[in-house]
Amino acid sequence: MQDNMVQLKHKSIRYELRMDLEEASFRKHQAELTTSQRVSLYALRSLINILVLVFLGVSFYCIYLAVTYSQEKIGKADSPDKSQYLLELLLAYLPSAVITAANLLVPMIFHVLVPLEKYPLSFQIKITLLRNVVLRFASLIVVLVTLWGQITCNGNPQNSKCHNCGYNNHLHPCWETSVGQEMYKLMIFDLVITFLVILLVEFPRKMLVTYWPSNLLLKWWGEQEFMVPDNILGLVYGQTLCWTGALFCPLLPVLNTIKYIAVFYMKKLSLYANCRPAERTFRASSSNSFFLLILLLGFTISCVPALYSIFVLPPSKACGPFRDQSTMWSVVSHAVSELPAGAQDFLRFVGSVAFSAPLFLLLSVFMFYLKALASSYSSRIKSLKGQLCLEGQDKFFLVKRISELSQ
Repeated sequence: MQDNMVQLKHKSIRYELRMDLEEASFRKHQAELTTSQRVSLYALRSLINILVLVFLGVSFYCIYLAVTYSQEKIGKADSPDKSQYLLELLLAYLPSAVITAANLLVPMIFHVLVPLEKYPLSFQIKITLLRNVVLRFASLIVVLVTLWGQITCNGNPQNSKCHNCGYNNHLHPCWETSVGQEMYKLMIFDLVITFLVILLVEFPRKMLVTYWPSNLLLKWWGEQEFMVPDNILGLVYGQTLCWTGALFCPLLPVLNTIKYIAVFYMKKLSLYANCRPAERTFRASSSNSFFLLILLLGFTISCVPALYSIFVLPPSKACGPFRDQSTMWSVVSHAVSELPAGAQDFLRFVGSVAFSAPLFLLLSVFMFYLKALASSYSSRIKSLKGQLCLEGQDKFFLVKRISELSQ
């Protein structure tokens, strides 16, 4: 075990040195390019970016068609036979299946295209990860926007389907349930696909590579790499689904916790049994801030439909705890109006600009202070590293002089 840890540490150090040398070589090569070579390179990158946009656009259009077709067709059949039940089950999970297929297949295409752009290795990892982030979050946005268009008649309350209730009560009599069901199905399908990939892809791949080592194709294919950034992105995507659906499906956070526990042990078992360390890793110096930013982006995306549903969209008239209210927020306003006068004045002051504006300024000043403090710490660390290097050079010089004098 100790030898394996030492080998992994050696590989990690070697990889860091390799990336530094490659970036230096890349900058040198870029400086030596002629004008025609630069034009050809930029044209190739532009073409590949266009292809990436095409694949993203096709994925989003397929998701839109799947959500629209599923919501329009499900529940319309009157036949209660078994075949009709299976058909409705397939229709119910059609959007989840299309989204999961896009999240599995399109990143593979991105991994094939990115080496052709001739970026340095570290930037290849970053741009591939960024494209995967756009794919996953934009897929969720397409689902939410499509549902919003169906529920609100594309934002037109005067439409004949939305005129009576303020939403499309013919297609979505309980629209909160429809949104919660979509988030629930996405979460369940994500868990099922994770299990199937481990069982039907990673495990057979490990068996083939282990028991047929002489096969050149299998030897080139090798064991499955455990890509930490991709797995973290999957966790962030799942957490975004949980945040988005928590308002409409209150038990979703509990189910998501159970799902993450199951995924953790499945991934752990697969990591030890089927996978090998990734040859290309994401530098720790940039990974923490990057994934925190992605998590913040996911939280922001999940807040938009929740806030819109609370403050703007009329609740369902046929079901739900807010069916007698004009908006969900009306319950809070009604509860505040029943409080004593002093409590009402305090809450109104907390929600006013007179309180929020100074609070925002204070938080901004505190944030800039922390940023300046971090910058000063970073400068101090660089200075100490420089001093350590100088001390090392001094010690090397002294040892060399002592060796010369002793001879």
